[in-house]
Amino acid sequence: MQLCLPTHCATEAAANQLLNSITTGSDSNPTSHATRIPDGDDVKVKFRLLEKFMKNEQAKWWEMQSMKKYLEVSHVPHGLRILTTPSYENPNPTMMKEWAEDNIVASKGLMEIIVKYAETDRMDLQSKIDMLDIEINAHEQQEVVRKYCEEMKTRLKKRRT
Repeated sequence: MQLCLPTHCATEAAANQLLNSITTGSDSNPTSHATRIPDGDDVKVKFRLLEKFMKNEQAKWWEMQSMKKYLEVSHVPHGLRILTTPSYENPNPTMMKEWAEDNIVASKGLMEIIVKYAETDRMDLQSKIDMLDIEINAHEQQEVVRKYCEEMKTRLKKRRT
């Protein structure tokens, strides 16, 4: 999966490595991330990563809320319905009705699994967002940090409208 990051951090694995170095302070620079003054590229990478995590977290939240609402009203969206049917010809209509009802029950069970794992993914993304937020807020007085913060807010606001 490609990210919108500079070429030295163009894969998700590289982004995760960057995130780990941010949170543990274990990079090639012996100076702690919390005390050193960030350069423009470092800040840009952190903001791009933060924006990506925020968008993904928002999408997971929206997916979970939609699924929960569907389950609450006992509705299975067309794209999530199990549509299997018996392979033999001329099945009994009563059996087919029972078959369809069981497919709906199975579809609802699978939707509950989706909600459960989406919640786990969302919590993981939220913890990554919190770590990056702490790192960025340590340098909030820097001009470059304020600049990228305003740019990110503008892009996120455009996405909502």
